[in-house]
Amino acid sequence: MLGELRCPEYNINKISRKRDFSVYKYSHREELGLAEIVGIVAGFLTTGAFLPQVFKTVNTRSTDDLSWIWLVMMIGGVFLWFVYGLYISSISLIVSNAITLVSVVTLFCVKYKNYHKVKKK
Repeated sequence: MLGELRCPEYNINKISRKRDFSVYKYSHREELGLAEIVGIVAGFLTTGAFLPQVFKTVNTRSTDDLSWIWLVMMIGGVFLWFVYGLYISSISLIVSNAITLVSVVTLFCVKYKNYHKVKKK
């Protein structure tokens, strides 16, 4: 195929299209490589570090220090990392960002609920 590029480790195929648009198809090897193991450990540490704050916020219902801008940006960014993980079939990105996304959405919901309680008073 014209414009095809092959990478032996990840089997990256570049498929050229008209108007200079390119699409890359990724398919990882079936076994976990060192990079994916590092990704799993990093995802475990960063997601695990975030969870105690989520539990504390849910238990205390104290959301005054959480910024709306931060929450919206985190939800958007983590969602895009999750989609990227799906696109490249990276289990470490998919799992860690799915858990983080649920956590940040939980914080958002608690803040939203508190905001409306305060506004009613």
